[in-house]
Amino acid sequence: MPKLFEISLCLRLLSLGCSGEPDTLRGQAEQAQQELEEAREDAASIIAESEENAVEIVADAREEAREQIEDAKREASEAVTDAEQKLERKIEALKQSTVVDDPEQTNPVTETDQATRASSTSLQ
Repeated sequence: MPKLFEISLCLRLLSLGCSGEPDTLRGQAEQAQQELEEAREDAASIIAESEENAVEIVADAREEAREQIEDAKREASEAVTDAEQKLERKIEALKQSTVVDDPEQTNPVTETDQATRASSTSLQ
């Protein structure tokens, strides 16, 4: 008896599944219309999801670009600061190595030296 019950249940389910297909052209057209509406809804859903993904991608790209710009600004600022410090060190080193002393203090000129220089220049 249980096998007969299973068979009858399967036949009923099969008949219900088959009855889902329309028999008339009108029924087929209505089903096609319904399938078209479902396809349009699916397409709209896919498009909306794609647009959301695109917005997220653009937002992420903008954020990444902002971060890269900030990094570049920071690096440029550091490079300028380093260059300024290097220049200041070089200027200071030049000041230390090329301090010009007053020649009269290092080699005091006597009156006889001045007279000798004057006479030698007049002879030429």
